[in-house]
Amino acid sequence: MELYQALVQFRDSDIDPMFVREADDDNVVKIIKVAKNRGKSLVELRFTEEEFMKIFIDDENDNSNTSGIIAACENKYSSNLFVDSHWGMDEMRGGYPFHYFNEENTQLLRNILKLVNPSLANFELRNTEDAGAFFSKVFERESDDIADYYANYYDEALKVGCLNYVNQRLCGKFDNYGIMEKSCREHYVTTVDFLIDFWDSTGTPHDESIIVMFKNFVSKNNLEFDEDLWQDYWDYWDGNNWDGDSFNREVNRILDRLYNRLTEDMEPEELENMKKFYVMMDKLNIQIGNWSAFPKQKTFGKLDLNKIFQVSDFEDGKIKVLYKKDKNNYYDVQKMLIPIEDFANFLYHPELF
Repeated sequence: MELYQALVQFRDSDIDPMFVREADDDNVVKIIKVAKNRGKSLVELRFTEEEFMKIFIDDENDNSNTSGIIAACENKYSSNLFVDSHWGMDEMRGGYPFHYFNEENTQLLRNILKLVNPSLANFELRNTEDAGAFFSKVFERESDDIADYYANYYDEALKVGCLNYVNQRLCGKFDNYGIMEKSCREHYVTTVDFLIDFWDSTGTPHDESIIVMFKNFVSKNNLEFDEDLWQDYWDYWDGNNWDGDSFNREVNRILDRLYNRLTEDMEPEELENMKKFYVMMDKLNIQIGNWSAFPKQKTFGKLDLNKIFQVSDFEDGKIKVLYKKDKNNYYDVQKMLIPIEDFANFLYHPELF
């Protein structure tokens, strides 16, 4: 016997509630309290996640993979869904993760910058781009590690926000139709009479399943969930869902290890040369990795705008430089290693190097 007929027969006779249970192939319906007026007997409806999503989402025509996104949001061990480590690296170059550092980690970051590039140590949170770009380039390994954690925790916060949004759209959908919600998307209660009338209102054939019946009700009342959850996913952000404590524990471990490496593992002379290099670059307004024109001679000569150079890195007390005598010649690039104490001479007499 089909479920609908079993419900009607239960209402109109004295058969056992198990008769209804056995007629439900989807294992959704259970009569939990039999009333003297059997039509008023209490019915419990329990859906699996897959069943409930099938009711509201047209999987066959859903190109946005809504069910998959919701399932990923519910899985705390799933990989990054909305943002990933590449996004985190871009954020690090702008210094945006610094906004989520606690006071201890912010001070630790300032202490690290004081050791190598004091001019950036007093960065303000409204302007973290220079500090972020510097840290990402000079301490690439540590920056990438922080970027990974930042992306992971940010993504988890977005997932929670996404689920909250989904629940706002899917919870309480049947409350006005005599089916009361106990637990959103999972547990509902009604009566035998209400369930039979509800079924009849959808026009669903009596030999169909209760899942089909609910799906027809959703379609008839325009309650489908057909949104693209990828669109405007930034709207899911809520700082209350951000796990700042866990993020800052990871950051503290990374920064503390870096600070110890700089102060304990590096030779004092090496650290001092690194500091001297970045102070010099800042004083000369030279952007590392960018091509620059040479300064005009202090006492003689004309500025040769055809010659350009690029500072690419600093290693073992020497500055790595790319030099082009003709900026329009893409193939004639000289690579040089210039001791830090000779760099000023290079700027005014590159022909000597």
